[in-house]
Amino acid sequence: MLQFFSIPVCWQDEHKSFAYTRKGGPGLLYDQSENKPLPEYTEQIKLLLPWMKNICMSYYKMESNTAMPSHVDEFPVYRELFKVPKSDVIRVLVFLEECQLGHYFELQGVRIPKWKAGDAVMWTDEEHAAGNTGIIPRYTLQITGHV
Repeated sequence: MLQFFSIPVCWQDEHKSFAYTRKGGPGLLYDQSENKPLPEYTEQIKLLLPWMKNICMSYYKMESNTAMPSHVDEFPVYRELFKVPKSDVIRVLVFLEECQLGHYFELQGVRIPKWKAGDAVMWTDEEHAAGNTGIIPRYTLQITGHV
């Protein structure tokens, strides 16, 4: 399942001031672990995704000279937590800002160019890659849920 859509921008630039941490992988995460609060607008975003159950959200910051090689998500922690098969897990990636020089996202071998804030892509088992060779951090909101 692969779908592109947009959601209304209901955020400012709060994501820039989060206390991001490295949890494996090339980027930095801010998520619900350790009882970290998420902004109130995340509840509005959840309402836009009624087909998804047990939604978990994390903010992802890719700094300059960062790359996530091509891969397929396995969702081991999410699958264990909610006791669901991988085939039921859905990922939605929301771009929080306009694409900048050096920002990169590829899905199923196709580069996604010039996204705007609020553009989103949803997938289940598709191969994807991301990177930032520019000088401006690349911010996204990763939403994981299941059918």
